[in-house]
Amino acid sequence: MYQLPNFLKLGMYISEIVIVNLLFYVFFKQRLCPHSTSPFDVTALYGFISMSLTVSYFAGVWVRPISFFYRSDRRGSILGNVFACCTTMGGVFWILAVLFTFYDTFFSWHVIELLVCIYASLAVWRFLCRQLIQSLRTRGHNAHRVVFVGNSETVIELYNEMKRPLYGYLVEGYFSDEPLADAPADLKLLGTVSEVLPYVAENTQLQQLILPAARQPGHAYYAWN
Repeated sequence: MYQLPNFLKLGMYISEIVIVNLLFYVFFKQRLCPHSTSPFDVTALYGFISMSLTVSYFAGVWVRPISFFYRSDRRGSILGNVFACCTTMGGVFWILAVLFTFYDTFFSWHVIELLVCIYASLAVWRFLCRQLIQSLRTRGHNAHRVVFVGNSETVIELYNEMKRPLYGYLVEGYFSDEPLADAPADLKLLGTVSEVLPYVAENTQLQQLILPAARQPGHAYYAWN
């Protein structure tokens, strides 16, 4: 059974492949289905084209993954990622068209128009999906439960970053032999370092222990995941 993050990823990939294929069909319907072509030939041709589009799409998302799958905003913006994805997708599809000799049939100025429409459609779709995921994470779904270990100033910096709803973290608190100076009121001291392992054993829903490195804002080392 798929966990929620994997289910969301699979749904995103399938939906975007469907969008790409539908747009290609809209733009090249007349070339795919000339009156003199048998239904079998049309099915075989479009099946091959669809496979090429799918390969091209996955090449694009491999170069620039869908940013909001990750619990960070450092993977790039939606517009930038979709542009890089579409550029890669267009290049790979062109190479496949040349290699498998359907270049003359489909490549024209309509391809530029098609890529523009794919770019706009995927950008809008990803924006809507990001809003949905942000809404789910704000309600506590698809959330990672984490605790910090240590009392360096980086704990506070990471906490202030990770409590943003879009990232989907639920910070339960921190373990330290000494309380953090200037700790936020909602960042709880859970106990001393010696109490970490018993806490982990009792709280099986916990997913990450984070040991921040002192004086390296934005960096952390995961001792347990």
